[in-house]
Amino acid sequence: MKKHLSLFAAASAIALMGAGCLGSNPTDRASTEGGDGRAGRMDEARQESADNVAADLMELNDSNENGSVTLTDEDGKTRVTINVTGAPGGIAQPAHIHAGNCTATGAVLYPLTLVVNGHSETMLNSSLQGILSSADDISINVHKSESDLGTYVACAEIGNN
Repeated sequence: MKKHLSLFAAASAIALMGAGCLGSNPTDRASTEGGDGRAGRMDEARQESADNVAADLMELNDSNENGSVTLTDEDGKTRVTINVTGAPGGIAQPAHIHAGNCTATGAVLYPLTLVVNGHSETMLNSSLQGILSSADDISINVHKSESDLGTYVACAEIGNN
């Protein structure tokens, strides 16, 4: 199994290198606007090993929130850690693993612990491989608040099988 996961990780890394970035359309939902007016784009920013996936959490909707997500396999369960820079203090922000990517978000696959003061940690009863194989594209989205679930403030792409 470990050998299979290592081969999967190597194949994924090669595919990511060949794929480059998501695109440069400055109107994409995952685009950001720099302080100097230049439109940026969300590049594929993910590192993967057999038991760990780490990805950059990119700002959405001019939220000024970004950071990182890490998924770590721990004996068949997965620890999901979210760290957000620029998160509003004291506001609980829902987070989920969704089917789809940051520009085409799909259904919620796994609810995560609320992000509070920029941090969330969840232990899921699914293996990392199980999560990564649950949909063609997988992303983690952070929502503005419990009362405004329709506004995404940050997103990370964690799976592209």
